[in-house]
Amino acid sequence: GVIVDTISSAQASTKETYTPVQFKTSDPAGSVTFFVRGGTYYVRGSLPPESGFLNPEEQSMSVYSGETRTVTLVFRKQSSVTATFLSGTTKLADGTPTSAFLWAWSEKGGFASTRSDTNGLFRMQVLPEQWHIGAGKEISGIPYKASEITIAVGMGGATLELLLTKFGNEPLP
Repeated sequence: GVIVDTISSAQASTKETYTPVQFKTSDPAGSVTFFVRGGTYYVRGSLPPESGFLNPEEQSMSVYSGETRTVTLVFRKQSSVTATFLSGTTKLADGTPTSAFLWAWSEKGGFASTRSDTNGLFRMQVLPEQWHIGAGKEISGIPYKASEITIAVGMGGATLELLLTKFGNEPLP
């Protein structure tokens, strides 16, 4: 899918008035058309992690009223890029290793996700850049979530531990 937004993925959302995010799926040739007012926009593309491709960096562009602009987003095969790994463990607050769903997003538009095993171990392929990582799971209907961690991942990769704590006392609907 392709996303056009007036707020960059690296910016914190504000209560200022902005144009709503537009999501579209490209046609078989990989093209998509958006109709927007004049302004500055951030274009992102994404494919599911299991596709074997890494998402392209977010593109910024300014458009004047009535102007036509073209942006090319290039998805790269995971096997063709110099990537590294983000690995570690997920544990409950008491230190017990646990399985969980993990997600990571970069300030350049990247996204990755995986699941840790029953011993809490995980490993996901990412590009060397700044990443925001989170984790969550449900136990007996109660949500558990780790605080988001921001980490600069270099070529040597990075290892971290995510602690999941109860996220409310009410079961999920």
